Amino acid sequence: MRDIETFVHVAAGAFPDGDTNELPAGPSSDERAANRYHAVVEVTDADGSMARSVLDTVNGYTFTALAATEAARRVLAGEVQPGFQTPAGLFGQGFAETIADTRITDIPISLPADRRPQH
Repeated sequence: MRDIETFVHVAAGAFPDGDTNELPAGPSSDERAANRYHAVVEVTDADGSMARSVLDTVNGYTFTALAATEAARRVLAGEVQPGFQTPAGLFGQGFAETIADTRITDIPISLPADRRPQH
């Protein structure tokens, strides 16, 4: 895969600049509950066709714990393949949406006439 770019919005002061041993263990339950996680994926094909989807889920800490638990449950139930696997590769592209309170929404993209793919 070539030309993959990742952009992340980071609030001021999000990265520590000192002794990391002095950092708190992480956000409280209330802070986690108040902050959902969102990710946007946009793909442009070689012919200029575009697709965009948005992931909306519980906060990253909770999602990670729930996804790890679900993955372990499935592996113990026999859903395994030898070698390295991504969750989507092993459990299917809808794996993320099996996690409680998680949605992936496809967003239509309207391109100006001069940017539409010519077929």
